[in-house]
Amino acid sequence: MPLLSSEPIRARCLVKSNLVTTRSNVANNRMPNIKVFSGTSHPDLAQRIVDRLGIDVGKVVTKKFSNLETCVEIGESVRGEDVYIIQSGSGEVNDNLMELLIMINACKIASASRVTAVIPCFPYARQDKKDKNGDIPENDNNRSRATVKCNEWKFRSRA
Repeated sequence: MPLLSSEPIRARCLVKSNLVTTRSNVANNRMPNIKVFSGTSHPDLAQRIVDRLGIDVGKVVTKKFSNLETCVEIGESVRGEDVYIIQSGSGEVNDNLMELLIMINACKIASASRVTAVIPCFPYARQDKKDKNGDIPENDNNRSRATVKCNEWKFRSRA
């Protein structure tokens, strides 16, 4: 089978034509317990994802205190829900990563059944190789610390 076959494109078009339903039908029938929240790093990406899923972005209020600490308030109930948090690692990397960890913690405290972090650009991914001294990569340390509060991490590593 050639690599540039047109079959996947036709299949994708068929799938899109079958998904012509109302937003409420999709949310009620296919994904009843899903909440998708967006961090401040890339709200447009989160909006495109929820438009595809046929649901709304969850309500989140992010504030900065005078000492530049981040405060995140989840504006709706997540009790018993599967929560997906979309946060890119671009821009202010440290602030975005901290905001993500605060959002994960807030959802876990609010009794979300499962929290999945969706990170299209994983920060500190370039530090995954051992240095000359053989030190432990920071990337491995970040993953092990984060999985304490997050059920699943989804990220795309740079090769």
